[in-house]
Amino acid sequence: MNGKPNLYSFVFFSFGFFTFSPVSSFITIELLRLPFAVPEFFFLAFFPLIKNKVDFRLTRGYTMQFSMLFLFLILFISFIYQKYDLISILSTFRGYFYLVLAISVFNRYNETSLEDVFYICFGSTFGWLILSLLQFNSLVVGNQTDGSLAVYGNMVALSLLVIIPVFINLRRIQVFSLIVCTFLSFFSGVRRQIFVFIISLTLSFFSSFKIDFFQAIKRFIIPVLFIFLIIINYSSISSYFFSISPDLHLRVFLKSESLLQGEFSNADNIRSNNFNIYFNSIDDLIFPRGFVSKRTSIDSSLGIFIDFPLLELTYTFGLFLVIIFFIFYLYNLIKRFIFFFFLNHIESGIWFSSGLILLFLLFLDGTFLRDAYITPFTGFVVANVIKRKGIF
Repeated sequence: MNGKPNLYSFVFFSFGFFTFSPVSSFITIELLRLPFAVPEFFFLAFFPLIKNKVDFRLTRGYTMQFSMLFLFLILFISFIYQKYDLISILSTFRGYFYLVLAISVFNRYNETSLEDVFYICFGSTFGWLILSLLQFNSLVVGNQTDGSLAVYGNMVALSLLVIIPVFINLRRIQVFSLIVCTFLSFFSGVRRQIFVFIISLTLSFFSSFKIDFFQAIKRFIIPVLFIFLIIINYSSISSYFFSISPDLHLRVFLKSESLLQGEFSNADNIRSNNFNIYFNSIDDLIFPRGFVSKRTSIDSSLGIFIDFPLLELTYTFGLFLVIIFFIFYLYNLIKRFIFFFFLNHIESGIWFSSGLILLFLLFLDGTFLRDAYITPFTGFVVANVIKRKGIF
């Protein structure tokens, strides 16, 4: 990995931009007028270009067969309960199907370059920024009439975009990726994105000292200066956003400031109350009940599965299975921590940091289990956290 962009860097950037960002949903739903997003179109279009660079072979053995059989069993249970409509169930099933496929592909030694993964993440996050800017432009010219301010994207790709450059030689392009993430924090209207960005940056910062103390100081000089410039111009930036859209200003600035001061908004109180809902419903969540609906445009009450995805996992797979997987996942996460901090296995640092982000998302944002353009990334991270081969 030489850290210098080349032709394949652009291919992987475009692959992430069109396939693993909300751009795929925008094109297929808004432009092509399809009833649902089809990121598979773009995956198939890029597949001939990347098949020699990415190892897409599935894991052989009974694990893959059992996992797929188990998913179809959960699908069958969903039909038995009949709580949600068929389209909603199949939509949720599709996300988990791609998640399991990704685990099967990457749950073994895989020669896929982390540099290529970085450019996919860069394209994904840049696509998210472009749609956020288009949404913001609609606010400026007054064309936004549906009341929608937030633009959601690939949180998992965002975290990897921040984390990966710390562990491999991508210092030149790292600055541009951080600028994209910073602009996204202002324009997406999603406070959860800001949280994921800050946590990823913090984990990267402390991990970099373990790798090389003096290189870490040099690497973070520009990001620190960039953050300093934002701080000293914060008042002007805040005033500009207020003049364009008071609602967006409220979401990004005022609510974030209140949270930092220990004051919770109504939305924050609702998220805190999700814990009470979860524990009060625990008796009904012991056994699997099937896939849920996350079509919040039809029923706003389903938003709890987006705000608190742990509830979705427990409802879908049952409390016992969720506890077993949590123990297994935490065991492997701790193992990754040990491999990185005590045995100097660099890649384990990436998977420990990104795997920790997934745990945060379980209590914060459920899009990483919902959208078909995101769940392969979720499976990619989970696979690298739990895999046994290729650690040393």
